[in-house]
Amino acid sequence: MAKSKICKKALRGAEAIITPVPGKKGVLTKIRLEKKYRIKEIDKLIRERRTRSEAKLLLKSAQEGIPAPRLLKTGKFDIEISEIEGVMLNRFLEGRMAGTGETSMKSPAKTGLKTRAKTSGESQGEADLGSIFIGAGDICAKIHKAGMCHGDYTPANLILGKAGSLSVIDFGLGKFTDKREDFATDYLTFLKSTKEFSAYHADFEKGYLAIAGEASPIPALAQKIDKRSRYMQRD
Repeated sequence: MAKSKICKKALRGAEAIITPVPGKKGVLTKIRLEKKYRIKEIDKLIRERRTRSEAKLLLKSAQEGIPAPRLLKTGKFDIEISEIEGVMLNRFLEGRMAGTGETSMKSPAKTGLKTRAKTSGESQGEADLGSIFIGAGDICAKIHKAGMCHGDYTPANLILGKAGSLSVIDFGLGKFTDKREDFATDYLTFLKSTKEFSAYHADFEKGYLAIAGEASPIPALAQKIDKRSRYMQRD
């Protein structure tokens, strides 16, 4: 497989801009952007709090062995992190749906405000979907077991690397929590974002329960939340 090539180009999201750090190979900086519509003092407090929170979540992830970017430096409104090579999982799945088994070289995957990666798709294309979904469930459960929720656990925030390995990125909406509803929401978010691959949801559950324990109430609670949401939408 050809090694992923990282595009040295700034990426702008709703809340932050990501750029390579000059002179530091494999290091990116994430700067939270000022929101003009907010009162200046409140905006500073929000950006500072979210920056500090994401830094703590990344540190905890490293302590728990969760595959995620390494936190290298923290500022008031910015963090420096390691970049991750690979292809964004949602782009890989789109390739499978299109029957190509790989991502397009003309459309580099945007890895969730961390980096852009180009790949030939050879190793990823051969990756077994069942194993990928098991891995996604495994990481989700490890996040929860560590007392955190991701806040946006979708294929857009998972990176598929060599030999089918997965890494999770972008804890910008995450938080420390022990609430089952928060864990179930992460779980449900992934299922909803992969509805076209529902045949592999059992693998996701298998990976989750292997870490959380067979008696974990989270899968059932996720179904309950989903049913409640559908009922409210009908009304």
